[in-house]
Amino acid sequence: MQRRTLVGHIARVAVGLLLMATALPPMQLKVMNSFVLMPVFLGVAVIFLPALLWLIRRLCGRYARPVLRLLAAVCIMVLGWLLVSFGVIFAHSFGEVPPQDATVVVLGAKVQGKVPTIDLMGRIDAAGTYLRAHPRAFCIATGGKGPEEAITEAESIRDTLMWRHGIDPSRIAMDDTSTNTMQNLHNARTIIRKKGLSTHVALVSDGFHLYRAGIIARRKGLTPYGVPADTDWRLQGYLYLREIFALPKTLLFDR
Repeated sequence: MQRRTLVGHIARVAVGLLLMATALPPMQLKVMNSFVLMPVFLGVAVIFLPALLWLIRRLCGRYARPVLRLLAAVCIMVLGWLLVSFGVIFAHSFGEVPPQDATVVVLGAKVQGKVPTIDLMGRIDAAGTYLRAHPRAFCIATGGKGPEEAITEAESIRDTLMWRHGIDPSRIAMDDTSTNTMQNLHNARTIIRKKGLSTHVALVSDGFHLYRAGIIARRKGLTPYGVPADTDWRLQGYLYLREIFALPKTLLFDR
């Protein structure tokens, strides 16, 4: 019995430390926010689980058992939602082949000064590869200017496509006012209508983002075909977690 208890303690501490270690890769890229720290807090809770259970029993007294059952049920429901959401998002992360007349829409991501972040550079490279392979395709670069950005995300996309991939600027239109995915696609639809472009869109973004972006695109009257960009492995966990928490908002509110 003691050996089994010791093994359980070691396993719990190991799981907690692994969860906390998930923050190290994004921190290498100087990414620090609540989604990066969420597994850290969970890891601490797992390590100190016996102390937390003792505290709940002390605070709740005779109601401790139903409270613990309720907490266990909530944890199981949340875990189930996380797993199902991850499965759906992952299944749609591989993209599909757009038709020849598709309009390329590059979804914006953060710019550091005037330099694309690793995340945005992956999207630009995926768009550049597609545009070189489809010389008649027209591109819409999306994304406005945030407080820490010297230029708009759309400008960064256009300029990098020009110097890095040799794309003629006449093939690129810019939406330089949007601040999120819904606005990206709303403004892209406006440009598509004004220019008489195809509503079949080669939607360029990270694989984890394609499912949610596709939902919004269809609600905007577009037919999306995902073109996945390479995502730095150090950001995969944090970005998938962020996307899972963004999904309910999109399903309920983004129109």
